[in-house]
Amino acid sequence: MMKSDDLSGGAATGGVVSGVWLMIRLAFRVLTTRVALHTLPLPSTIRLVTPRRPRRGPKRDQKAVEKELELVQMMTGLLAGGNCLVRALVGLRALRLHGYDARLRFGVRKVGSELEAHAWLENEDGLRLDAAATAGGYVPLPPIAQGGR
Repeated sequence: MMKSDDLSGGAATGGVVSGVWLMIRLAFRVLTTRVALHTLPLPSTIRLVTPRRPRRGPKRDQKAVEKELELVQMMTGLLAGGNCLVRALVGLRALRLHGYDARLRFGVRKVGSELEAHAWLENEDGLRLDAAATAGGYVPLPPIAQGGR
C-alpha cells in the first residue's frame, strides 16, 4: 500500500498535501484524456494531452516517477475502467513532464476468434507502464508517429 509520503517524498503534512494535489491533477488528466479520446481523432488527442518532447533539464528522481506511474495505474483503474490507452497517454505526459521520454506502443493478440488491441509505454531508462503487455502475448505493431510529429 502506498503511503501519502511516498507520493511526494515530503514530510508528513507537506507530503499529504502534495499527494492530494497530485491525485487531483491525475484525476483531471484521466478524465480530460477520456473525453478527448471520445471526441477527437487519436493524433489530435496525443497532441492535446502530451507534451511534444521531454522537459529539458535534470530528470526527476526515478523512484518518485515510478511511484507517480503507480498512481496513474490506480487512477485510470478507478476513473477510466482500466482503459490502457488512457493509462498510456496520462503516463506519457507524466514521464515527459519529469524529463523522461517514452514511446507509445500498440500491440495485438488473437484470443479465440477475436483480435484484441492494447496500448502501453516503453522507456529506455527502464521506466515502464504496463510492462506485462508483451508478456501477455501482444505482438507490438510498428511505432506510430507521436501525434503526427
